[in-house]
Amino acid sequence: MGDLSFRWVEINWRLPLDIANLPWEKVNVYRSYSESVDYSNIAMVDATGGYGPGGYITTFKDSTQGATKNAFYLVTYLKLPTIESKWLTTVFSLTPRETRLIEFVKGSTPPIINQHLDDFDYRSGLLLSLQLFNLTPPLTTFSIEDFPYEYEIFLRWGCLYMAALSQLLNISIRDFDYTVPGGLTLRVDRGAKINNYLKIYTEDFENMLKTVKMNFASKGVGLGTIQLPLSLGGLVVSRVMNLFDLFKMSL
Repeated sequence: MGDLSFRWVEINWRLPLDIANLPWEKVNVYRSYSESVDYSNIAMVDATGGYGPGGYITTFKDSTQGATKNAFYLVTYLKLPTIESKWLTTVFSLTPRETRLIEFVKGSTPPIINQHLDDFDYRSGLLLSLQLFNLTPPLTTFSIEDFPYEYEIFLRWGCLYMAALSQLLNISIRDFDYTVPGGLTLRVDRGAKINNYLKIYTEDFENMLKTVKMNFASKGVGLGTIQLPLSLGGLVVSRVMNLFDLFKMSL
């Protein structure tokens, strides 16, 4: 991986609700160049004055020597002199490209989903889509930043799928059967309908992905360039939009 050193690096994290109401005073910031070991305390800052739960900070700019996106960062909350919270993992601020992709996805999803997800949830969806693309044979090693622009549609559609999937359980657990004395039965099974749409969407998405990935096959395998059927792309868009219409009626 190339050097990703900057004059400063911004990190963000979530404050778990189970510790958000405790009287924290400071935040310790740790950095390491190995994910598992050798974390050093690079800063101790005031915990209050932020926009997180309880008014606590949930962001920090590392401007110390050695600040880099190749490093790993952890934070803890501190109640002086000796009480320290569990380790909290951090994420880097969105890049301009991630911001653009996420804004597209958010604009394609109904407010009922957007209100439950933040930008970092959507970035997780982008990264899962990227991993799916890379692991589909033939294997590739793209990152978000060097991903081919002509195939960005897979990142966006995959992220849309993750957004829908993240809400499936919330709907399924509220399904029920109700029988009125006398034999009339009311069945609310929205989860099954959404699950059916997800299965159809997944099949269309995977078929299109496998077709496109053949363009990355080694030369000389005899496959040539396989054209993407326009009708298949239309099916994916149509079906995911139908899925989101179902969310609007169900939540």
